[in-house]
Amino acid sequence: LTEVGKTPEGFKLYQHKRGHQPILIGPDQSVNLRDKGVERFTTMPKDTTEGRENGPCLHQDFRLPESDEAYLNGLGLLWEARVDGANRWLIINDWVVPGGYNYDKVSLALLIPANYSDSQIDMVYFRENLARRDGKPIGALSSQVICDETWQRWSRHRTVTNPWRAGIDDIASHLGLVDEWL
Repeated sequence: LTEVGKTPEGFKLYQHKRGHQPILIGPDQSVNLRDKGVERFTTMPKDTTEGRENGPCLHQDFRLPESDEAYLNGLGLLWEARVDGANRWLIINDWVVPGGYNYDKVSLALLIPANYSDSQIDMVYFRENLARRDGKPIGALSSQVICDETWQRWSRHRTVTNPWRAGIDDIASHLGLVDEWL
């Protein structure tokens, strides 16, 4: 925590290992970085609680795993967990888009499978119709209706060399892919 300018009073530290849910690391606990499967560490503010009034979650028809909700709350962006027909959608507002697009911020949606996190999250959907400022086309786009609005679907998929890893991959890792696609 000290290395990233945070304190144990304000933040929790989690270790992410291959094949495990995030592991809470105590302030006095030692961690061997050479242990098998260590991938990364994340911090979460301690000020997030369930049901907090005026918190970052606008609407919640279903619950995500606690670690995902903590991650989303830590982003400081407004998000929703919506059920639309048979589909469960995570919608995140004000996602920053890198330069070169016609929008600086967008709302994005992820289709959360019923057996998440054993099953992968796939693709990404944008409320705004993103376009490149240089006029070059963006491939594999189509439309998708989510909660009575038309969204832009980006058909992007993991590969055989980069498969979904149950127990490791999560909303945070998929959003990393979204940033890569952008």
